[in-house]
Amino acid sequence: MPWEPVRCVRVRPAGERSAADAPRDLGKISVTRTKTGTYQAEARYALFSGRVAKQRARAHSESAARTALIQKLQALKGSDVGDGELTPQRSIAELAAFWLKEKEVDNNVSANSLRAYRSVVNNQVLPAIGQRRIADCRTSVIDRVIKERAATGADVAKLRNALHQMFGVAVRHDAIPANPVKEVARISRPRK
Repeated sequence: MPWEPVRCVRVRPAGERSAADAPRDLGKISVTRTKTGTYQAEARYALFSGRVAKQRARAHSESAARTALIQKLQALKGSDVGDGELTPQRSIAELAAFWLKEKEVDNNVSANSLRAYRSVVNNQVLPAIGQRRIADCRTSVIDRVIKERAATGADVAKLRNALHQMFGVAVRHDAIPANPVKEVARISRPRK
């Protein structure tokens, strides 16, 4: 019988609540009791390369085995992706480096613009959100970063532009579904 992926958002054992999000490329999880009395959860998982592999995890209870398998698969997700690719688990620092590398290769970007982009990344982006994962940067996070910078009197136009372009790259590489900077509230400057 051919394997068909099951699209699921959350997996909860009957009668129990679990906050573990199941990866989307996961088949049905089956749990069996082993001869030693532990529980083994297993499921088929579609790797990034398209290869389907069976993954297993063991624990002392049925729900713990399911949770352990889901955690194992979440850690595995993206592990077979090449170093040059963006995934939701990559950090903003990695996204910034990837974006700057693209800008360096682009013949339409002047040396001064590249220097300005690096300055914004090093002085504003990395200190604020450099350690966050791409998936964790929602519109509310970016909105807060921009508003906090504006409150210090800083000109946030370059910051917003750099973030918009960075997350645009993340969208194009399927690391996130939409650009979180797009819906950030505009900061109006007082008239002189």
